[in-house]
Amino acid sequence: MPLVLPRERADKPWHLIANPRITALAHAGGWIDIYSATAGLIRLTTGSNRRSQWRITDRNGVVIRPQDVGTRFGMSYAEWQYEDHEIKVRRRVHVLPDGPPALKIETEIDSDIRGNFCEDFSLDPLPLLIGGLMSRYTRASSEASLAEKIQWDATLVVTSISRSVTDLYRSAASKLMRYRFEASDYRVVAFPNRSPRGDGPTLMQIGMPVVYMTSAGDDSLAPSRDPRSLQLASGFEGDARFAVVVGLGDGHDSIDEYVKSMSRASRAETASAQRQAWSLSFEASSGDDLPKAIERESAWHATYLKSLQVHDDYFDARYPSQASAYGFIHGLQGAPRDYAISTVPLTLIDPAGAREALEVIMRMTRPSGAMHYAHTGRGQVVSGGIHSYPSDLPIFLLWALTEYVWATGDFEFLSREIPFYPKERETASTVAERIELAFRYLRDELGCGEHGLLRVGSGDWSDPITAMAPDRKAFHERGESGFNTGFAAYALPRAAALMQGRTAEEMRDFANILSAAMEQTWNGNWFYRGFDGRGVPLGNDHLFLDGQVFCLIADIGGRREELASVIKERLMDPSKIGPTILDKPHRVRFGILPPGWDCNGGVWAAINGLAAWGLSLADASIGWECLSKQLLRAHARAYPHIWYGIWSGPDAYNSWMGDREGETFVQPATPMAEFPQPNSNAHAGPLLGLMRVLGIEAGPNGLEVRGRPGADNLPFDSWRLSCHLTRLGSHAEIGHSQSRNGMHN
Repeated sequence: MPLVLPRERADKPWHLIANPRITALAHAGGWIDIYSATAGLIRLTTGSNRRSQWRITDRNGVVIRPQDVGTRFGMSYAEWQYEDHEIKVRRRVHVLPDGPPALKIETEIDSDIRGNFCEDFSLDPLPLLIGGLMSRYTRASSEASLAEKIQWDATLVVTSISRSVTDLYRSAASKLMRYRFEASDYRVVAFPNRSPRGDGPTLMQIGMPVVYMTSAGDDSLAPSRDPRSLQLASGFEGDARFAVVVGLGDGHDSIDEYVKSMSRASRAETASAQRQAWSLSFEASSGDDLPKAIERESAWHATYLKSLQVHDDYFDARYPSQASAYGFIHGLQGAPRDYAISTVPLTLIDPAGAREALEVIMRMTRPSGAMHYAHTGRGQVVSGGIHSYPSDLPIFLLWALTEYVWATGDFEFLSREIPFYPKERETASTVAERIELAFRYLRDELGCGEHGLLRVGSGDWSDPITAMAPDRKAFHERGESGFNTGFAAYALPRAAALMQGRTAEEMRDFANILSAAMEQTWNGNWFYRGFDGRGVPLGNDHLFLDGQVFCLIADIGGRREELASVIKERLMDPSKIGPTILDKPHRVRFGILPPGWDCNGGVWAAINGLAAWGLSLADASIGWECLSKQLLRAHARAYPHIWYGIWSGPDAYNSWMGDREGETFVQPATPMAEFPQPNSNAHAGPLLGLMRVLGIEAGPNGLEVRGRPGADNLPFDSWRLSCHLTRLGSHAEIGHSQSRNGMHN
């Protein structure tokens, strides 16, 4: 089977090395792409191969090119080793998790020759300004009919043109972005011709940060007299060691401070700091290799999830970027639902980061309670091209907010004032008032349809759900969402516990109404996904997993065991890598979603984290099986020819129902296969699933471990989980007084 590689290059696969102030992608071939993201995503450096960023020459000026390359990607670092008959080179880049916006690059040379070593990072800024239809032409699915192939080809021609136009205006903007270089004894600083400007939201932010390279403790590295790039060089004879810091700053003072913090830490101290900052440690008393794999992957997922946090200068807070093609191709950040999904496990790993993510969600909210779908540039909200009135976002806020407050005991957060969007209007409300606002928006603005389910608006969790309804206009105006209804039936009573008086009673009453309406959609095997706006059930002949997960969790109608059995049989058992979102492909308008791709039967990390939770409430062993199929190890074993899905992945994989199984989707708007990783849901989903399968849940009195039916059948007797927030174990209960978050000790 042919290897699936980015642009068919074995040296191209990448690994994320980042903290909230700097983003870098380390490639298997040894080069590093550096991005600034605090005021819109800007690619600052790029290289086609390792020799574009560093080189070694012998005494005659001949470039030495070690051929054998070994690559290791680790938690917040990447390492490469090159070797031939006369020289060995070991090169390592790392970032401090809670440190400055800087990378430290260390190079060790073992040789018997005399030569010259040079670090050389060219700056070629490219602002990733927002792009809509971004898919280049790719062949249609082999499952498509002739008519669908014709439609697909015509659509992809249009999207290819759209992509070319986007590339053109990005390229034009990049020509306005230039650097001038200043050199000192052991440092090169690049000052932009355009600095970030203004305090308000900006769609096209083409201001740039200062970028620098400086020697880290070795003054032998020196710049050229007339630098045209970030270049430092030094001669050597025999073995040599070099270290530089490359980072973002706002002038020499900040650079001095950053370099000190990066230079003074030894490699051992840096590794210790990284473990403490990133760590989530899960241990199970078992010799079975599956719990051991989950031990390894849970720490890895925690590292990636925290690494994906990005600080936005307009919101003055960080959020867990979805990244992947959404960020690195579209230039978009969002949606609030994805921030909420990440916030739940992030609460255990980084409570302060979780709190800031919740603030970003609330800062994207209008005074009416409606939420913007995405943002780009410097805090500029947009609809994402598909959602003018998404209906699920307030429910996600209520869920994630309740989880955070209960888990941390940070009830003072409810009194914090958060501005509405845009903040320049100077209208704000407290977090507690946002809870009431979200509820009243759901009940009074969004409202329910003729069957008593919450309306779908322009879409719920499933962005393409509209394309599965025969009449788009009717669906938007009168369509009803089973996902929203089951979710709200679960989330509203919990959020009501944070409120008092009449509002809390109204929230619980409305939840009961929704639960009763949802119960009426049981078709004998599962719940409807909703109604299509013309009175016809959506999901009577198709089992939609996303429409079932919160019905499982809330135990709508007392059907949990029956529903879990059907999900296992029809969605989980046929798949190697977790339940599919449909039991069979659905008809999609214009054939834009091939069978087994995207929401037409794909395998979704976020939904499968919720599925593992719901299934574990019916039978812990089924939940554990669901979780085990979501392992990176499971994907790597099932599809070893695909480069992604090994250390990170997309938010959805193609399933067994269609071609290119195990890869990820391409649809007219989003070429996920072009930039499949990293994606926040690929890490948040498994962490959420692990927490819930173990029985870790938040309640009014704090985190607790709740028993699960069938737990005796799990492949271990006991377990322990340690993280930034707390320590938990089998049959343990941790209240607020025992938490380690420093908020309510």
